[in-house]
Amino acid sequence: MKKILVAAFKSDELEHHLKNVIAVNDKCAVEDITDTTIIHEAKYVLSKFVDGSEGFEQHEEWCGEHGPVQQKRAKKT
Repeated sequence: MKKILVAAFKSDELEHHLKNVIAVNDKCAVEDITDTTIIHEAKYVLSKFVDGSEGFEQHEEWCGEHGPVQQKRAKKT
């Protein structure tokens, strides 16, 4: 497996997104996703948590609005 995927899969949310959204939509294996796409998707997933994008439950978890357990999980992601 490519090093970039090993790193990407340290994030549960990014792994899920790459496997179940990008690979499915593009009808390809996860290993065939380009590095550029992986980086782009990583930035998108990060924005769901950190940038305060409205409408994303992940941001609420990041801020602790769903309790400390969910906040810890979100910060790990």
